[in-house]
Amino acid sequence: MSDAEIEARMEPEQIKQLINNALSKNKLSWENLNFWDKVRLFDKWQIVGLIGCSLTITGSLLVLASTEYKYTDAETMLGFGFFCIWAKTLSLFKHAHPYDLMSKTFSIAFPTFIRVLAGVLPYTIGTGFLAISLFWRSHDYFKSYASAQWYVFATQTGDGIFAMFS
Repeated sequence: MSDAEIEARMEPEQIKQLINNALSKNKLSWENLNFWDKVRLFDKWQIVGLIGCSLTITGSLLVLASTEYKYTDAETMLGFGFFCIWAKTLSLFKHAHPYDLMSKTFSIAFPTFIRVLAGVLPYTIGTGFLAISLFWRSHDYFKSYASAQWYVFATQTGDGIFAMFS
């Protein structure tokens, strides 16, 4: 079995421990490590948490500084920021046995969610453009793609049908 096959079967924590042990015994130095060994020592979830906190702070400042009600950019930043912070929080649960099920579920369900989203997204985009092409003259709701998508989604889910067509 080669070293690469052995490393592939090892957990990241075991790899970190082996590298740290080798560093402590002066067999290796930081300068002698290759790039990927250095990357394994760094917790990638810290970057996710940093991005999430930055987006949340920036979105909050945009909301506070806004003089009008249109918060679309700020709400988008806040949404992505909260998602990143939530994903970072799940990474902390891997050390607590009762909550480990949540992180395992997330790691298994996320690829499935992305595949389903990729399959549904063309249909959703198509219905938005179809609504614009059919109703752009008769309703002000369908003058832009964003508002058309909003009202098509509301119609599909049964929200606001009476308010939209009355």
